[in-house]
Amino acid sequence: MSDTLGRKRSMILTAGAAGLGALLIAVAPTYAAVGILAPILLVVRRTIQGLAHGGEMPAAGAFIAEAAKPDNGGAWSSLIYVFGTIGASFGVLLGAILAQTISPDDLNSWGWRLAFGLGALGSFAAMLYRMRMRETEIFTKQVAAQGVPQESLLKAVWRARGTAIKIIGLTVGLTVGYYLWTTVLTAYHISVLGPQTPSYHRGSDNSSVLWVTLAANVWFILTLPVWGIVSDRIGRKPVLWIATIGTAIVSVPLLGWVDSSIFRLGVTLFIANFFTAAAASIFPGLLTELVPTRIRTIGVGVPYAIAVALFGGTAPYLQTWMSTNWGLPSFAW
Repeated sequence: MSDTLGRKRSMILTAGAAGLGALLIAVAPTYAAVGILAPILLVVRRTIQGLAHGGEMPAAGAFIAEAAKPDNGGAWSSLIYVFGTIGASFGVLLGAILAQTISPDDLNSWGWRLAFGLGALGSFAAMLYRMRMRETEIFTKQVAAQGVPQESLLKAVWRARGTAIKIIGLTVGLTVGYYLWTTVLTAYHISVLGPQTPSYHRGSDNSSVLWVTLAANVWFILTLPVWGIVSDRIGRKPVLWIATIGTAIVSVPLLGWVDSSIFRLGVTLFIANFFTAAAASIFPGLLTELVPTRIRTIGVGVPYAIAVALFGGTAPYLQTWMSTNWGLPSFAW
């Protein structure tokens, strides 16, 4: 298990698994070549990526929490989503460039493979870099002091089940919001809202949506460390309340207001990301502070993975339910 392996080895494994999943998708056979086996293989490869992502945040969050000083834990915690969003922004940038330089037919035929191939290279480069990292001093000292553990990790995690429930609850809100504003809304605009416009041109309009999304991601990145520093000054709880109340106030009006307009999409993403960044900046550090050092990675990772699997991927379906009952536009397609 990851806490037995240590933070460093866990982060090496997650980077390698993410790269392997992306590489396998880049060379995936088409349905015309292998039939029903093609989507089955794709699901398996996406599962590898999902497992890597599920292990990445807890391991990186534990590493950052143990490397930070007591008075700057929030600022350091924000780095998790800063660099995660930088990676996502490179993906959006690549998509915008491909949409402008390659025809839609070529993009659907082979161009999309370039993105996964470059993603695999980036993951393998991160894996090699992490091999040069040192284990955190706190973790090393505790392992040396404890020697052979007297209690299994699973028993220790079971004793912390109350904390696990708290982690699931904290994760649900941020996960739904993060996926909605960073992924689902952009995809919905490209797939549904854009084609409803009479003047819609697939290549140019898709590119415009991606450039607006990239600008919103940059805004999100710049806001994260600010909220992290604020949390070091006024505490984690006030920042979390600001994020929670702010998101609750603006989400329904923004979802009802957004339409095929690129301008409205940009305004929506900038406002929503402001409050999402408040929660995301302190989220990794907040979770790791709830769990003892020895079981920190697995103690955060298991409930985090459960919450993301149940509520992250189902965010479009939740929005569909809201559209049916509240009259908001449906994001499931």
